[in-house]
Order: sequence, then structure tokens, then C-alpha cells
Amino acid sequence: MSFYRDLLTEQYGSEIGSIVGCGLDRLERKVSSIEIQEAVQFYKANKITINNEAINHRREAVTDFVREQFY
Repeated sequence: MSFYRDLLTEQYGSEIGSIVGCGLDRLERKVSSIEIQEAVQFYKANKITINNEAINHRREAVTDFVREQFY
């Protein structure tokens, strides 16, 4: 599933689409616009730290953030 990756790539560019979008796709559920905005803001605020990790860990950081904030 690459719905959020494609959506965020279109709206924000390939970096956010690849990290945040793929992280949201891993939730395997519909994500609200508030969750999307919060996930993008989380990534932007923590980008330097997150980008020190491997790509899968970057995406997982976004997934974990949304799970912790919205479940």
C-alpha cells in the first residue's frame, strides 16, 4: 500500500513522501488529516535526529509517533 506515500510526495515532495508517507502506510488504516499534519510536523521537528537512522527506522519512528499519539 502506498497511498500516503503518493499523497505526501505530491503535497510535500519526495523526502516527506518517502519517510512520513511510508510511515503512515505502515499503519494499514485510514489516517485523519490531523494525524497527517502532526506526523509531518513531528518529522520536521526531529528531522536531524531521525535522519541519522536507517530508512526503515525513520519510517518506523513516524509510525510509532502516530500510534502513541492517536491510539
